[in-house]
Amino acid sequence: MMRNIRKFFAPPVFEGDEEKNRIASLTNTILLTVMFAVILTSIFVIAILRNYLVMGGIAVSMLFAVVIALFLLRRGNVRIAALFTVTLLWFILVAVGLLSGGVVSVSYATMIILIIIAALLLGRRAGIIVAIWNFVAVTLTWINDEVGIWSLPIIPTLPVSYWMIHTSNYAIVSFLLYLAMGNLTSALQRARRLAMEAEAQRSQLEHTVQERTQDLERDASYLRATTIVAHESVGMSGDLHHLLDRVTRVIGEEFGFYHVGIYLLTVDDRGNAWAVMRATSSDAGQRLMARGHRLRVGSEGMVGDVAQRGVYRLAEDVRQDITYRWSVELPDTRAELVLPLQVRSETIGVLDIQSTEIQAFNALDIQTLQALADQVAVAISNARLFGQAQQAVEAEKRAAGTLTAESWRRMLQTGQVLGFYSNEEVTAPAGNLWRPEMKTALRTGNPAQDEQTVGRLAVPVKVRGEVIGVIDFSKPAGGSDWMPEETALVESLTEQLGVALESARLYQDTQRRAVQERLVGEVTGHIRETLDMETMLNTAAEKMCQALGLEDLIIRLVRPESARISVDGISPDRGEHDDIGGGIW
Repeated sequence: MMRNIRKFFAPPVFEGDEEKNRIASLTNTILLTVMFAVILTSIFVIAILRNYLVMGGIAVSMLFAVVIALFLLRRGNVRIAALFTVTLLWFILVAVGLLSGGVVSVSYATMIILIIIAALLLGRRAGIIVAIWNFVAVTLTWINDEVGIWSLPIIPTLPVSYWMIHTSNYAIVSFLLYLAMGNLTSALQRARRLAMEAEAQRSQLEHTVQERTQDLERDASYLRATTIVAHESVGMSGDLHHLLDRVTRVIGEEFGFYHVGIYLLTVDDRGNAWAVMRATSSDAGQRLMARGHRLRVGSEGMVGDVAQRGVYRLAEDVRQDITYRWSVELPDTRAELVLPLQVRSETIGVLDIQSTEIQAFNALDIQTLQALADQVAVAISNARLFGQAQQAVEAEKRAAGTLTAESWRRMLQTGQVLGFYSNEEVTAPAGNLWRPEMKTALRTGNPAQDEQTVGRLAVPVKVRGEVIGVIDFSKPAGGSDWMPEETALVESLTEQLGVALESARLYQDTQRRAVQERLVGEVTGHIRETLDMETMLNTAAEKMCQALGLEDLIIRLVRPESARISVDGISPDRGEHDDIGGGIW
């Protein structure tokens, strides 16, 4: 039962609406206070003043109105209940003032309390409206007192009545001030709590934004490093040393690491595998690399361990890692991450990253750097393949150049006139004319000018990189020196001449091979016209001598056992006893 009574007197609670709960609590408290005040006042007035009819009617009306307001409040109509409460109190006070002495009635002094109640329940605008209502009511009551429309007080006013009303007013004002201060204190505490929560949320948001910014900067650094590595991989032209040096410096600068090193695996003459430092981002690493720093695979440090197992290794605090190899050149290292460089599941090297901070690498960093290490490994593999392809191309060029030089050497041995001299008057064979600048161009393979005579320029004629001749250009006497654009022009013409000469040589070689094949075909055809051996040998000697334009030709066949006898041991006079057959032309 006590629980039901407490539930009846407790104000309603509305989830998620602090302002509505505040107004409901104040309204409930004021209504209960009015109800108990009406009951006590009614008992006092009825017992002392013996005014049963009027006071009993007023008490019943007020209690009925309070019950209606409480019902509205419990139904969730908080503002309606508050408005009803303020209006009810105002009408009660005005009625009591009219019935108990007019404008001098103490009830009008009590109406100041109503202004406070209206402001607490409905806001400051409601307090101002109630103040205007009070002014209008007091003014009309004063006019009534002056004119005498209502002159007889129904409720007599005694000193004890004044004492009771003043005492009630003091108690009510004190209670309202207590409620107002409590409400204000609660509001301040709630505001302070909300401010603290907002500050905590702001700090958390700043921390989150900072973390996200760091992540974005990390991602941006990764993208920049990846882009640079990809660019260097494309434009490295087989320069592996430049590629590795650039990669280590980019990773060190973009991520701010203390030391970044790249080790490549190699095997010595004894079959021992080593991880040799090939590039580094730090000055200390440069000193190590200058000394030929290397670590044995599988037995020295984290680098050797990763090089053997092909799995990354992380030391969040190197002082706690037993495999960490301390270096006097890198005394500030506190964390180390070693990543394998793998291509097609084969470890070709190791990427070593060191930081001055403990626990400097998180899971995202490891994933990001491993992806970058994979790209570096691919770039290294491509650089090696490019170098091998370049070497193969150079070898082919050298072979082609050698063949070209040999072909031109054979052609020049034919005794053809392959040098000419030309001026405004005549074009004739050049003979053995070799000026100094021509010899220089032939020796160096580059254009050369005569230091003694102005206007002479010798340009080598090249075919597949091999110098096959020289063109010597001479300007008229008193002319200017060769300008860059003139030099470019004659070099272009010389290059085209080289292409044409090579085409002509190839054509002559083709024609010569065609003639040879035709002669071979004709001789072979005549030889195969008969199956008689003596006739075949005779025909072969005749046709080959004619086809090759020889003075004479001898064909002799010998027994196999005679072929093993020294030629000096065979007498020409006895040749007819050893020959099987032969022919002479």
